Amino acid sequence: MNSARPRDTKRENDLVPLQLLVAGGVAGSVAKTVVAPLERIRIMAQTGHAHKTTIGTARAILEHEGVVGLWRGNFVNCCRVFPSRGILFACNDLYKSLFAKLYLGQPVVVRGRAVYNADGTLSNFGSLPTWLSFASGSVSGMTASASTYPLDVARTRIAGQLRTSSQNGGLVRTLIQMGRKEGPGAYFKGIGPTLLGSIPYEGIKFLCFDLYYDAFRKNIKSGNESTDGILAKLISGALAGATAGFAVYPNDTVRRLLQMDASDSRAGKGRKYSSAIDCWVKTYRHGGIERFYRGLLPYILRMAPNSAVQFGMYETLKQSILSQ
Repeated sequence: MNSARPRDTKRENDLVPLQLLVAGGVAGSVAKTVVAPLERIRIMAQTGHAHKTTIGTARAILEHEGVVGLWRGNFVNCCRVFPSRGILFACNDLYKSLFAKLYLGQPVVVRGRAVYNADGTLSNFGSLPTWLSFASGSVSGMTASASTYPLDVARTRIAGQLRTSSQNGGLVRTLIQMGRKEGPGAYFKGIGPTLLGSIPYEGIKFLCFDLYYDAFRKNIKSGNESTDGILAKLISGALAGATAGFAVYPNDTVRRLLQMDASDSRAGKGRKYSSAIDCWVKTYRHGGIERFYRGLLPYILRMAPNSAVQFGMYETLKQSILSQ
């Protein structure tokens, strides 16, 4: 057994859930604000309110709503993202440590896939199995999605179409209108595909981050350990987010369509889908496979920097807390 004690490893085990939640919330909110314009265009493309091209949609937003329109729904999104990303990252760390403890039969500290003893010394168990990273990410994703889902629905209603009237004002107004006109069920419209999608998405994302991070840490050598670590986190986060996003994008499209369905029905268009399965079938019949990937380009363009900032800032904030 290697008795060397990596810096801050023992103290990392002492981080409380609230500290992890705040670090994840701040990282998620900053990342979402940076890529909010691409997120707005992507949601409009998914819900069918966009022009044929990404540039055309952006021009339409600027013409109808001005520059601020590119960030429409971002405050609502940050209200959702702060607790959601906080819960996600905090739970992933907690679940991973819990699963590792159950799997190995003793308390351990986990950094990526590397395993350390509770006293901070390097464990002789080596690396955790890849399925454990997938499992902790999946369960964390379901926990975060279920906890903040009503805010996600409200964000989609606000950002999913051009604002040409007073319809869909702010967060509070949107939530009140949903409950008053559609009942409590409106807050959880499309939650089935959301929870289903969070299993592979967050599982793949956290799994890929650990795998990419391990690989980059072995190959990026500039002579500055701190710089190498931050660069590896940024690159790994970007690739992990893009990989997971592409894999589950069709399910995300169905989720957005279901969230907008009730809103469109109030405008006299009638309810289109009776269930998630019905949405899958009708969407394929009317648009084929291509319809499920509408808006993919702005999604990937914003997913890479979004995930890079999230992972990079979260890990950096954790180390900043430890250094105090």
